[in-house]
Amino acid sequence: GIILREIAVECGVEIDVSGNFVIDHFNYDKSDPSHTLIAIDGENLIDSPVIVGSRNISPLLYHGTGLLVNSSNPLVLKLLTAYSTSYSYSPFNDIDKTPNLLGTEVVLLAGVQTRNNARVVFSGSIDFFSNNAFLSNVRKANNKEFAKSSNADVAKHLSEWVFKENGVIRVKSVSHHKLNENEAPMDYTITETAVFEMELEHKVGKEWKPFSAKDLQLEFVRIDPFITTTVPLVGEGKYKVIFKIPDVYGVFK
Repeated sequence: GIILREIAVECGVEIDVSGNFVIDHFNYDKSDPSHTLIAIDGENLIDSPVIVGSRNISPLLYHGTGLLVNSSNPLVLKLLTAYSTSYSYSPFNDIDKTPNLLGTEVVLLAGVQTRNNARVVFSGSIDFFSNNAFLSNVRKANNKEFAKSSNADVAKHLSEWVFKENGVIRVKSVSHHKLNENEAPMDYTITETAVFEMELEHKVGKEWKPFSAKDLQLEFVRIDPFITTTVPLVGEGKYKVIFKIPDVYGVFK
C-alpha cells in the first residue's frame, strides 16, 4: 500500500487515508444504506472518447476512496470526478472536522501520460472493475433505475488506452526544405523561407490509419520558441506549413 501511494504521489496523485470512502447522500445507489456506493452519471467523465468512450451512458457504480490531483501537474488527467455533494470520510465515524476531500475536487479515476509516453491509470476503487459492478443494475436515490451499469464499457476503454491499444499517434514521415527546393539543406540562414511537411497515423484496433487534426502546432526553438504556428492539414494525415526563418542568429531546432 505504501509503495503504491508513493508511486501515485510521484505521478501527481494523492490517495486519501485508509478507511475513508467517498460518500454522497444525494447520488448513491439504493442498495447501500451507508451511501458509499455512488451512482455517477457519464457527464462526470472527462470529455475524451479516446480514453473513456462515450459520456452518453448509464450511471457508473463507485465504491472506494477519493483521489486528490496535483493541479499544477499538466500531465495528470481527471478521468472521473465526484459531485459537488460528495466528500471522502470514514462512514463509521462522526464528522468532527472538515473532510480531506470535498465536492468536485474528489477525483475517482485519474490518468497520467508521461513525457516518454508511458501511461498510468489510478483508481480509488478496486470494486469499480469487478464483475459485480459490471453486471449490477443501478437504482439511484432519485428513483431512476437502469438495467445495467456502464462500468464494463468504461473499463474496456480505459484498458485499451492505458495499454496503448488505442489513442496512439505515430509519425509516418517528416521532411523539411527551402521553398522551391526538394532536398533538406545542411543548414538554414536568416530570413530564408522553409517548408515543413509530415504525415501522422493513429492506431485503430490493429490497424494504422491517417490521423487528421486541426490543432497541430510547430515550434521553431532557440532556447525559447521564436515561432509557434499551426500546421494546416493538407490531406488525409498530411500536414504542411511554410514559414520564414527569424532574423536572429543562433542554433534552432
